[in-house]
Formats: sequence, C-alpha cells, structure tokens
Amino acid sequence: MAPALAALVNDFIGKRKTGSLFENANGLPLSPRNITRDSLHPILKKMGRESAGFHPFRRFRESILQRSEARTLLIDYWMGHANGEMSGRYGKQLLENVVWRQECAAKAGLGFTLSVPEQQSQSVGQVVGQVGQVLRVAEQ
Repeated sequence: MAPALAALVNDFIGKRKTGSLFENANGLPLSPRNITRDSLHPILKKMGRESAGFHPFRRFRESILQRSEARTLLIDYWMGHANGEMSGRYGKQLLENVVWRQECAAKAGLGFTLSVPEQQSQSVGQVVGQVGQVLRVAEQ
C-alpha cells in the first residue's frame, strides 16, 4: 500500500484491534452492494456519470501499476491474479519480502492525490503525486 494511503488507513483504524476495516453501526462489515447503492451511485449521478460498480477502480489501479516500474509478479500479487509463468513460481520468495513490496508500492504511487483533513495531515508520511513521485515527506 502506498505510504500516504497506509497512513490514512492507520489513522482511520485508530486503536481498534478487532473487527472489519469498514463497519456498519452494528459492527458488521459494510456490504459492497449497500455502499454502491447508498454512496457510489448517488455520487456518480451528481457528477452526471452513468452508474458503475467498483471494478473501474480496480482497472484504474492496475493501469497505474502497469505504468510503474513494478514487476508483473508483484502486480499480479497485489491484484489477486494467478501468475502461471515459471518466473512467477521462482520469484515467490520476493513476495515474502515486505520491505521490497513497500518500496515498490511507494514508487508506484496511487495515481491520484489524497485530500487529507488538516488534523490528519501531520501523520501522513508521504504525499504521492504522479507515478513514483514523492511530493512531500513529513516528520514521522
């Protein structure tokens, strides 16, 4: 996960140690169908766009990763794709190297800039602009 997004998610989680990342009022995981119906579709309608699900976000992410210097092995891992190539089988030990994966995620960037509320801006370690560019590094 890109450092700026990781910091944002970490702030969102806070001190929680159990449960789902996104929960409803009853502590249950949010339903993708409800998120689409209650949030995504109204936003798209307000923007004058046709309704869509979450797959365009997935395609966008893969296109950003494909433009980066990330290896196909790593892109397949992040996207949840099976890598049937022989090099993929031999390179699996690379996927266990968390530091390498974090460095690759930072280089790839998000493909967009996060808008962070002022009170959270100090905790965001890096703001990533264009693919692979770190715009600002805050004190951690």
